[in-house]
Amino acid sequence: MCPECKKKVLATEKEQQIIEESLSSLPKEVKEKLPYQKPYHIYKAKGCPTCNNKGYIGRVAIFEMMKMTPELEQIILSQPSQEKLFAEAKRQGMVTLQQDGILKVLEGIVSLEEILSTTSRY
Repeated sequence: MCPECKKKVLATEKEQQIIEESLSSLPKEVKEKLPYQKPYHIYKAKGCPTCNNKGYIGRVAIFEMMKMTPELEQIILSQPSQEKLFAEAKRQGMVTLQQDGILKVLEGIVSLEEILSTTSRY
């Protein structure tokens, strides 16, 4: 998001629900370090000369990484469904693509609309 024209706003009720749902399944050690509390605030950018009236400048990556563990290795060797593998990875503390995006939304790096348009919810 453009640092020149982004403004901090209170998230709508629907946006609050989306954020809360995503953050609720974060690993405990990640949740404990979050500086964000309800009600959540997000950023909106209206556009300005700096960003050519787009509201965005540059690109940012969102990540989903899974640490290989002996348990996950055994599941992978059994040729599991995608859902089973994903559920076990989340149980072991994986931060999903959407969760990483939501954290960047709360930091004011990207918009919630952009994250929701580029990620799916599991």
